[in-house]
Amino acid sequence: MPGYDDDILGKIIELILNLAPDDKGEVRLPTERILASNLNIQRPTVRERLSTLETLGFISRTQGRGTYLSMASSSVIQLYFEIALKLGYIRVEEMQSAMEMIVRESAASAAVSASPENIRLLAKAVEREPEGDSFDGQVMLQFEFHSLLVRSSGNPVIVLLFEGIANVVREVLRRKIRVMQLVSGAFDRNLEARRYIVEAIQNREPDTTRTAVDEYFWLWRREEAKISILNYGEHVADE
Repeated sequence: MPGYDDDILGKIIELILNLAPDDKGEVRLPTERILASNLNIQRPTVRERLSTLETLGFISRTQGRGTYLSMASSSVIQLYFEIALKLGYIRVEEMQSAMEMIVRESAASAAVSASPENIRLLAKAVEREPEGDSFDGQVMLQFEFHSLLVRSSGNPVIVLLFEGIANVVREVLRRKIRVMQLVSGAFDRNLEARRYIVEAIQNREPDTTRTAVDEYFWLWRREEAKISILNYGEHVADE
């Protein structure tokens, strides 16, 4: 598959982005023959590059209808971040920081624009108990709460970014929940912090909501600090 810095692929993408939508809001691509002629390249080369875009989900081709620009799924962004993590270009801690910023601003936006249904779902998610009190159930519920906060912002750009780091968010939540399982009362404090966030959103108070989210993430770090202190004490005692 050609790389993203492929000059021919770049030219095809530039041409596509300059096309005007039709009266239905769709963007239809020229035929392979026309693309090849306009770009002065071989038709098989055009076909190969279009196959790359189709694989990534950026175009859809239907026999008898033509080739149209399409919106790729968030899996493309997920793959990008997962490869970046694998290759060491970014760290999980940096992704966690990005997640916290996204959630904080999403929650503040939700305090302004969330619908009554958004708020109802948030409140319901906070009070829902995991099935069988399982670890995976806790991860799922925590992720659902974060996802609902982001969606309640009403900002599709933020939603897309969050979906792009969804797998990393789940990994961060797994780490946090493992810590919470070791600290007495941690889940109760986490529950109260999430209730405070929802209450601030219900009251339509963006600044208070930001403060509530900051306190929520601060609790995470405090629980981690307790474990670090405990582990240090055990290490000293063993020496």
